[in-house]
Amino acid sequence: MYAVAYIKMDLMKLNPRPDKPAAAYRKIEEHLRTRISRGDWAAGAMLPGRRELAREYGVSPITVERAVSPLLADGTLRADNRCGTFVAQSAMPGTMVASSSLSEAPLSDDHALTTRLPGAKFNNNTATLTVGIIASLYFFNCDHLELNNYLVRTLLDSIEAALSEVGAQTRFYNRVVAAGKPLLTLEQSLASAATDGVDAIVMIALGLDPAVVDESLAVQGNQGVPLVCITSSELRRPVPHVFYDNYSAGFQAAQHLLHGNHRRLLMLAPFKASWVEERLAGMRSAVEYAKLPPDALQVFPTESRPWINEEDPVVLGYQAGVKAFSEGVVPSAVLCANDGVAFGFVKSAQEQGKVIGRDVAVLGFDNHPRSIILGITSLRAPMESMGGEAARMLMREVHGEGTGFQVRLRWRLIPRESTRATASGEGLPG
Repeated sequence: MYAVAYIKMDLMKLNPRPDKPAAAYRKIEEHLRTRISRGDWAAGAMLPGRRELAREYGVSPITVERAVSPLLADGTLRADNRCGTFVAQSAMPGTMVASSSLSEAPLSDDHALTTRLPGAKFNNNTATLTVGIIASLYFFNCDHLELNNYLVRTLLDSIEAALSEVGAQTRFYNRVVAAGKPLLTLEQSLASAATDGVDAIVMIALGLDPAVVDESLAVQGNQGVPLVCITSSELRRPVPHVFYDNYSAGFQAAQHLLHGNHRRLLMLAPFKASWVEERLAGMRSAVEYAKLPPDALQVFPTESRPWINEEDPVVLGYQAGVKAFSEGVVPSAVLCANDGVAFGFVKSAQEQGKVIGRDVAVLGFDNHPRSIILGITSLRAPMESMGGEAARMLMREVHGEGTGFQVRLRWRLIPRESTRATASGEGLPG
């Protein structure tokens, strides 16, 4: 406690113009020079590691790296990649760079790395930031998992584009090992990234139950490495994360159909998942908001099994659709848990002689490329925005400037032919 207070007091002395605060790394650079010149570390002595110095100064390791780089460049320090960083020569009193000139560097020098994306750059003396990205990419698949690949690739593209603006490099950790093999756990992937010594981590955990993500982070932790999660639902653990709002997506979906004069809705959900329940809650709120009775929205089937990413939702949607038609529970408008389920339901409806958009309205989620071809109304997740926000949040965490734990983003409804009809279903007004 006393050591930290001592450092903070010294850092305050090094800034004679508080109206123009020096950037954090500049102040740390000056303070390191002071400590060397007064003999805290003699010539040949090894400095503490970057992470230890980061904890000591209350900043990120990359900020410490920015502070150390000028001392390496001018020969005050020397680096031995196998052993560490050493004092090459003791800085004599009077050789320290005048703090009055350094204090002219505004805090925005550091801040630009986190708030002015795109356009910010590392300076030439800064070591490259390495960001580990954990995700599940089924690179060998040409089936229903292509949607997962499409979403993950969109996220990866937006994350890497944003990070490239600040000169960061990325390292990908794929949880998918090979066809037919179980995925690596989040704990295993986090451990691999930590072992490799990455400077920061983005973990893409779409579709996973928030309790699973929370438990993985509690078990493995991130070992002091700045980390941001991208998830399908809100996490309970206080970790920075970006997620899309399934509740508002469900509300938008149901409201769109209600505005089309449909008064009886069916939610086709052949599997259970946290994100399905959140969408369903939003749909129920839309029904309540329209002052309709709760049974205006039915869920089918009443019993379903847990969602598994590797299972084909088209098959499940088709099977559920066949059963729903056989039991006579299909109204004039059907909300499907995702686009895959919608595609399967459309096939079952066509086998019944139904014309989509005339006899029955159909709506899905995810905006799969196939939904464009089939004219299926869908909601599009904000993937590009999620990736960009995750990169910005990560840079704030890297520089110790985190401002909050979560960013919630909304889906966008894409209306198409499948919900344009006035329909001829039961209960519709004339």
